This record gives sequence, structure tokens and C-alpha cells, in this order.
Amino acid sequence: MKDTFRIGEIAGKIGVQPESIRYYERIGLLPKTTRGAGRYRVFTREHLERVELIKKMQALGFSLDQIRRMLELKFTHGHSCQHVRAGLHEKLEEIDRQIADLKAFRNEIARALKTCERSLEIHPSSDYCPVLDSGVTST
Repeated sequence: MKDTFRIGEIAGKIGVQPESIRYYERIGLLPKTTRGAGRYRVFTREHLERVELIKKMQALGFSLDQIRRMLELKFTHGHSCQHVRAGLHEKLEEIDRQIADLKAFRNEIARALKTCERSLEIHPSSDYCPVLDSGVTST
């Protein structure tokens, strides 16, 4: 199996843009690369694994700071499952809060829709809208 890669090879394998890989390197998610013949960046298997993990964690909704912590666990501090579990638990709580907020927002929109529908039953051709006039929605 190949041990070094050019940026286009990593980008193609993982399905990211080369600029994303450069960005990850600039912000420290990837270690600095060496330069090979022709001054091309030379990426290693570790770079490939890091970019794969970054994309996987992004797909799960983790922020770059959260991803940075996971990368540190994997590549510098070892695989402490307790630390990974804590990060996943934190993310799950965040998702639960977002779901609760979305449910509340959905309920608010449903109430506004019912208000509109009741008004249209009473005044089908009126320009009056109680949602706009009473501030039923707070968004």
C-alpha cells in the first residue's frame, strides 16, 4: 500500500477539495507536510487518516474545535474511549437541545398557521391577517 500522497490523491480518495486540505493544514488539524520533487506537498498515511476522520466527524456535525480534540486523542494522547465517549455525549446533548428548539419552533409555526386558517374561514377575502397584526410569531 502506498505511503505518500499528493494533495489531489488525498482529495480524490476522500471526496474533498484540495483547498480544504490546505485549510486543515493552516489551522493545525493536519501536521505540516514536507515538500518533494517539484516542491509538491508530500502527505503521509497519517494525513490521509486525519482527513478521513475530519470528514467523518464533520458529517456527524462536530465543530472544528471538537474535531481537533478528537484528533489529539487519536494521534497524540491515545485512544481513551472515556474521552471519546464524553465528546459524543456532549454532541448528543447538543442535538437533543436542537431537537427541542426545533419542536418548539414547529409548534409556534403550527399555532400561527391555525390562527391564519381560522381568520380565513371567517374573512376569506379580507386583507387582514392576525398573524401579522398581533405578532403571533416571534421570529
